Amino acid sequence: VTSGRTQIFDLSLGGEIRFGVTTRIVYAEWWGALGNNSKTDNQTPIQQAIHALEDSPSTVIGGYVLLSGGIYLCSSYVKLSNRVALKGSNGRDTVLKVNNATWDGSRNLVLCRNEATILNITGITQANPCVVTVSDTSALIDGYVMRIENVGGMTQVNDIDFSIDVLSATTIRLNAYGTTTGIDSTAYTAYTTGGTITRHISQFHVKLEDLTVDANDNVDVTRLVYAPSWNEHCGTRRCLIYNYTLSGIKIDSNYGGTSTVGIDQTEFFASATSTYAAGLDILSSAISNWTNYS
Repeated sequence: VTSGRTQIFDLSLGGEIRFGVTTRIVYAEWWGALGNNSKTDNQTPIQQAIHALEDSPSTVIGGYVLLSGGIYLCSSYVKLSNRVALKGSNGRDTVLKVNNATWDGSRNLVLCRNEATILNITGITQANPCVVTVSDTSALIDGYVMRIENVGGMTQVNDIDFSIDVLSATTIRLNAYGTTTGIDSTAYTAYTTGGTITRHISQFHVKLEDLTVDANDNVDVTRLVYAPSWNEHCGTRRCLIYNYTLSGIKIDSNYGGTSTVGIDQTEFFASATSTYAAGLDILSSAISNWTNYS
């Protein structure tokens, strides 16, 4: 594809654009992204550009999604897929920013995570061990690491990685991460509704480069850049992580451990409204090889 940095694709009525291995660089502006500090839903065209490059089970594609200089307001998070990098024109000139007036409450502005299986939860027991009911367990096997999110009532299980054992066609047992020891949920609040349990897998060659990522002091954005799947050759380069109220970059789990993850030439500036904030928040058990900071 040869084009200037103007919109050439319109997916407002549905559909998708996918590129093969010969196209490794695309511009988010092709899908309608505008860094004019006015358009408030830039997460949609940026996500469409990422989707055009993301790899599939049979093909490794990947590449760069480029953004010109400007302020790109977002109303929800952008999810980076495996082997795709998001790159601006300059670490100060290209800004990916939370738009507070339309923000949907997401906890991340950039989410770096690969989801292999997502199941809706219909029940969780207060028992020892804790048992979760889902629609279908046929895609699961014992020992998978899975994360529970957005559960109502039994919030003690939210945002935690568990190892699982498959009990039946619709039930799984929750075990402590990396073990076969069942979770005791007898003292947890009773489950009420909703939630998902997701199997995540590692990411490779996922990067943020030459970008300012700005939480805009939003207290809902507790993990500005959240990277539970980062593994080989992932990280940031020449970035400014800005105005976060809790965590600037949070790395945990990694589903195999970080290996050659780089936080390179990256600056951190917390929100002036925050009483406590961590620029780089890393779960130590996630580091199985090495992470480079410079």
